[in-house]
Amino acid sequence: MTSPQVELLIVGMEELHTMDPARGEGPTGRILDAAVGFTGGRVSYLGPAATAPEAARRVSAPGTIGLPGLIDCHTHSLYAGDRAAEFRRRLNGEPYTSILESGGGILSTVRATRAASDETLAERLHARLSAMLRQGVTTVEVKTGYALDEEHELRCLRLLREGPWPQRVVPTYLGAHAIPAEFRQDREAYVQLMLQRVLPQAAELAEAVDVYCDRGAFTLEETRRVLEAGMSRGLVGRVHAEQVDYTGAAALAASPGLRLGGPPGAHRRRGHRRHGPGRHHRRHVAHSHALHERHRPARAPDDRGRRAPRRGHRLQPRQRALPRSVDRRHLVLPAHGAHRGGGAVGRHPPRGPGARSAGARVADDRRAG
Repeated sequence: MTSPQVELLIVGMEELHTMDPARGEGPTGRILDAAVGFTGGRVSYLGPAATAPEAARRVSAPGTIGLPGLIDCHTHSLYAGDRAAEFRRRLNGEPYTSILESGGGILSTVRATRAASDETLAERLHARLSAMLRQGVTTVEVKTGYALDEEHELRCLRLLREGPWPQRVVPTYLGAHAIPAEFRQDREAYVQLMLQRVLPQAAELAEAVDVYCDRGAFTLEETRRVLEAGMSRGLVGRVHAEQVDYTGAAALAASPGLRLGGPPGAHRRRGHRRHGPGRHHRRHVAHSHALHERHRPARAPDDRGRRAPRRGHRLQPRQRALPRSVDRRHLVLPAHGAHRGGGAVGRHPPRGPGARSAGARVADDRRAG
């Protein structure tokens, strides 16, 4: 008697969204009363539970919805310290640029991150990533940007590269996050440090380069120079563009000369380009999806461009807090032990005014800058 080819089979899911219209109903390829099989850590069966193969282990998951693993394509998850003392200043109306110029904001996190040990940084990052994985996030982009010098930026990139982490991590070099305090009087010297010393080494550890182009941060010309230097070494180009003021960075990111790329409708703060020779292309789409919400007709916008709420419909907290995009290659099982590189099988979202998703807590935890 031959052993079963499927190692783990999840059966009885109320719905399974395969993201392949050829496999099921509608644009998400929905299958009712579905099953997912795993072999060697990869999906080996997708389909109706009635036709599922035999498996070494079989788990019943009634009342659940299966989704592809989610991608969070923009996180600031690697840092130490906190900025709780600045919350009151923000609540009292003080602008972030004022806090930054006084040595707070990003710069206060820089001091704490430089002082933290590798063990402390790794422990805190692992906890944040694990919380994301429990929400079905199986691929996470993680930026540096809270060290802002050669030694510690490269140290953070090595931590991201070496792991091990509970899901796939895509490291991004964000040395151009702010001008560090020691270069306040000579910002060009810091730009040259990135271009001449840090980026050549970062290109061996990171998969993308990011720049914060805004009032109080980096100028449009500095942004262009850093992006071109990183992209010429095969890194994907990304931009934090115009969060505070109009700078022209969004137009720069979309210009044919720079070719950051990206899918139609992607958020302007994120650019994408194919890796250069010898690198694997990984494309991260910055759209929002709430796949557990049934499709409803679009509503006409009001005179301020906002969509009116549907009558009798209240958007639930988990729908607002879902990560930004969908990893179409894998599926995971957070409820039964998360498989590395997997996808998500989760119960229906909580209902009622007191229901607050863990995804919202994750967003609170990683919102350092």
